[in-house]
Amino acid sequence: MHYSYPVLDQYTYLNTSGIGLIPNEHMEAANAYNKDLLENGSIAFERWRSENYPRLRKLVSDFVGCSNSELAFLPNFSFGLVGLMPILVPFEKVLLYRDDYPSLRDPFVLHGFDVSWVDSEDGFFIDQDEIKRKLLNDNIRLLAISHVQYLSGFKVDVEDLGKFCRENGIIFVVDTTQSLGRIPINFNDSGMTIMISSNYKWMNAGFGSALMCIKQEFLEAHPAKVAGYGSYTFTEEGFIYKPSILSYEGGHLNCSGLNILEAAIAQKHELGFSETIIKGNELMKRLLEGLRQISYPIIGNENMDHRAGIVCVPGDEEKSSFLKEKNVILTFRNGHFRLGPHFYNSEEEIDNFLAILDQVT
Repeated sequence: MHYSYPVLDQYTYLNTSGIGLIPNEHMEAANAYNKDLLENGSIAFERWRSENYPRLRKLVSDFVGCSNSELAFLPNFSFGLVGLMPILVPFEKVLLYRDDYPSLRDPFVLHGFDVSWVDSEDGFFIDQDEIKRKLLNDNIRLLAISHVQYLSGFKVDVEDLGKFCRENGIIFVVDTTQSLGRIPINFNDSGMTIMISSNYKWMNAGFGSALMCIKQEFLEAHPAKVAGYGSYTFTEEGFIYKPSILSYEGGHLNCSGLNILEAAIAQKHELGFSETIIKGNELMKRLLEGLRQISYPIIGNENMDHRAGIVCVPGDEEKSSFLKEKNVILTFRNGHFRLGPHFYNSEEEIDNFLAILDQVT
């Protein structure tokens, strides 16, 4: 099947790390449901809940490697983490990366956790041995970190950290917003206790949908302290509350947004998810090599050892304005350009960007 991305006809788009592109064909999935809702009202919703929802739960749980009873759909990452705070607060201590994304970091501060910090000496590399030492030496039983750092692109080894946390009874919370859809993830094999991801970046599923996975044993030991639509059984006596992963789904779901998620995963299967990863890695290597050839500095080293889809380079307002004039879309933040090519980009787009950047070096 051919997928069309109108943005790519107008721009050199290197900003999937900001917002992933949705093809025309996936918007049709959302529009079909909206049309059904317009014409049939509650009948359309009941049809979606009885047919699409169970199918989507299996599709997503298979994609991320979790069981159906460990998966919740959310509107965004922050909604999920805030909902978890009541059961995480008793752990009291948490280890965080100081430059992590604010919506991961700040809820722990605002809820009064005893926060310990890990830093990066060069703004890129995060020492996982230091993380392990601090967790053990300070008797910290909760670690929360992003799989891929939004400011630098550094990728932590979640399998290594997950194994360590599992062996030492440490709760491991991971934000996979900058990795899910770009890196293969198997939740059950990873050692993560909790995984949360918004779907608007590398999953290419737009705004208003996210997912959360929680290990079954943790759910049972620490029942949810929030109530969502799926938490209730309806009886003649009224609503009966039973905590489960569905407690975190809140109210009614964003059906049209989840239809886009379903289409996005189907596309990855159709194209071959491993093939999209290979394509993304090849584009990243081409970008890194091209930056080296034009002697443009990067944040971190020049290899892929701790990278996924992001490379950050120094930038300024003048260069940013020039790139905009040349129809290059990227993120300019904190004096750096963040570049995030994905499988729908081409080698020609990478080369075009490098040629434009070379004009302002």
